[in-house]
Amino acid sequence: MKIFDQPFDENFMQSPVPLLVKLKRAILGAENPGIFVRYVFYINSIIGVIFLVWHLLGGASVFFRSLIFNQKQIQVDQLISANSQNLGYTFDELIWALKIHHVLASFVWLGILVSMVLFWRRNPNTIIFLLFLFLIYFLQGIYFFGWAFITKELTPFDWFTLSVFTILIVIEKALPIVIEKD
Repeated sequence: MKIFDQPFDENFMQSPVPLLVKLKRAILGAENPGIFVRYVFYINSIIGVIFLVWHLLGGASVFFRSLIFNQKQIQVDQLISANSQNLGYTFDELIWALKIHHVLASFVWLGILVSMVLFWRRNPNTIIFLLFLFLIYFLQGIYFFGWAFITKELTPFDWFTLSVFTILIVIEKALPIVIEKD
């Protein structure tokens, strides 16, 4: 019984580069867009990964707060309790809101990263997907934390990176001459 059509490549274990090139080509496609689109993609993908990791770490700190206390002696419960009073929640309500917020925000940022792949592939509906995902991100934050999410929870770094993300996408859509293929 034959499992593989082609013989096993001995060089596969020497370097993962061919596998990564195939993976990149499968995700992004064989055709490269113009240089401006590539820079917008790279910058916005880095921003998306930063926010995704931030929400994954935030969710992990809420879900595993007792383990964090046992291992590192960081009193996550006291930090959450102090913030619950500032936001007008009880401790249990804020724990529930934080769990749901971080899970939803992680999925939103995964969707944004997928939309960036569509952006690379020059899908004309990408801007609609991104605006919809940003709307969901802000509305769910406002739903769980009220206007305090906008005024207290989003830092200047968050506003700066979200602004750069949005400005780059809008500029790319507004200037089709600049983005022509090299």
